[in-house]
Amino acid sequence: MRRTDSGVILGLYRSDHRRQTLEDALVVGIRSLDTSYNYRGFDSHRILSSTASDLLSAFSISTKVGFFQESGRVAHSLAPGRLRRAVEESASDLGRAPDVVFLHNPEKSLVGMSPTHARERLDAACAALDEAVAVGLCASWGISSWDTRPLIEALNGDSFAKTPTPDVLMVRAGLTP
Repeated sequence: MRRTDSGVILGLYRSDHRRQTLEDALVVGIRSLDTSYNYRGFDSHRILSSTASDLLSAFSISTKVGFFQESGRVAHSLAPGRLRRAVEESASDLGRAPDVVFLHNPEKSLVGMSPTHARERLDAACAALDEAVAVGLCASWGISSWDTRPLIEALNGDSFAKTPTPDVLMVRAGLTP
């Protein structure tokens, strides 16, 4: 049998969320899952819980918040109240607090804003996730971004000096454009 490899994460973006997939992951030593509030038509967490709630404690779970259903379409938002409710719902649907909650592609809501306004929105969103950790809704938080340029502009060379600092940063990497 293979040893556990903490560097391998089972991403559920386009997965069918079958119990067998999770069981197979455990057999080969995978102990981390990555999902999102909006995956599988905003049902990923409920599907995981209903098909494999007894297995979820064997995994470190990361999820993401930032995309929401809005008038029959998917929209992005950095509104702190919406983010907080999504984290609460995620923990409830999973039946446990996620190990990491990522701010999902914040650049989607920052593009085209002045750096000052973008910074204010980013600060408020980060503060909402920082508070979610403080009250036990998740163990840590981070930022997941496909395009970090709007984040860099919002931070304007100031790093995270004034903003709550994320515990984890997930950025796009790979060969596809």
